[in-house]
Amino acid sequence: MAEHNPERTAAFDFASRLADREFRDVLRQLGASESQDVVVALDETPVTEVFDRVFTRTRPPAVIAIRRAVARLGFVFMVVSPGIRSEDESGHRDVSAVGATTSIGMLHDALAADGDESFDVGPRWNYTIQPFRPHATTA
Repeated sequence: MAEHNPERTAAFDFASRLADREFRDVLRQLGASESQDVVVALDETPVTEVFDRVFTRTRPPAVIAIRRAVARLGFVFMVVSPGIRSEDESGHRDVSAVGATTSIGMLHDALAADGDESFDVGPRWNYTIQPFRPHATTA
């Protein structure tokens, strides 16, 4: 008997939602294309594990799709982009300072609540993370 893998289930859920026009519209708003990588994660997945997948298995820009059953589309999103900051730039927080027990969902919510435009991933990587808020779509 096959073992239940919640992250695999979330990935299949993401794939099945691609048939939904509104879901595809949100992905377009994200700037996602067929060639862009999407990392699907559970709300409780440790942020360190998600970033490890993003930076070892993808080539940003990439989308992090966080499975959240209560979200309007079943997922909330973050975008990982190549960083454009200089070494002495201030005003952005560094995600490397996030605790090891922090989940990707917690990071998403903290960024969305703060209204922060970005969160730098460094010093090892020069990338910026942004929570994504979809615009209303019209039928």
